[in-house]
Amino acid sequence: MRPFTLLISAIAIAAVPAHAQYSAAIEPALRYASMSEYNQSGSRIVTESGWLPGLGGRLAYRSGAWEFFGAAAVFQADLDYDGQLQNGRPYRSETGTRMSEAWLGLRYRVLDRTELVAALGRDAWRRDIKGSAQAIGLLERTNSSRLLIGVEQMWPLDGAGKLLAGASLVHAAPERLRIGFSGQLDDVSIRTRPANGYALTLRYLPEAVPRLSFNASVDSITVARSAAYPVTRDGRAAGQVTQPEHLRKNLTISLRYDF
Repeated sequence: MRPFTLLISAIAIAAVPAHAQYSAAIEPALRYASMSEYNQSGSRIVTESGWLPGLGGRLAYRSGAWEFFGAAAVFQADLDYDGQLQNGRPYRSETGTRMSEAWLGLRYRVLDRTELVAALGRDAWRRDIKGSAQAIGLLERTNSSRLLIGVEQMWPLDGAGKLLAGASLVHAAPERLRIGFSGQLDDVSIRTRPANGYALTLRYLPEAVPRLSFNASVDSITVARSAAYPVTRDGRAAGQVTQPEHLRKNLTISLRYDF
């Protein structure tokens, strides 16, 4: 599934008058992304963090208590890289980062103000760690499928609008990671471990501007250390590589406009 396909479709359909049961939205956003890697003793060896501007889109169809939806978003910028070399010396750089995601799911209204949510998603993560005279650059491309199950609750705010809060559990299939070594070694493919995480969301819909909403979310997932994979140079053995245990956290704020 390509996240951009759904995003472009949402923007295009937004220009067309929608029937009552259909809806579309566009959502400029800003994400503070943080990623930490840990060695086998649990010590942190790498941290990446910084702000990523992004854009999201959404399509939905509601019929009675059911809503079927698709959503996608992409975020891109440089993150600060604070890590260390193999000899243990500190190393600081920048990581060109692109995070994209796409979801297909449904909601079911079980009570007047409560809905259950389930969705299947695809997460894509591109890291371009800039090299120097001390270290070669790395290009990592990671993809994984995800399952989300959660609940959302709505509270009316006495003429000021509505507040919606949600909490979800997320299960991720093993990541498929492709690593490039700036031509110094042959590219290698790695498969990581299954992972579990969570997502929390908050949405405010002001009564004065019913098509507009202010949104915030936090999500976190920890992926265990992978097995060791052989590395080659021109087809000859040159060592091994593993993907360390890593923790990904995101704080995302956005402004959503529903058409």
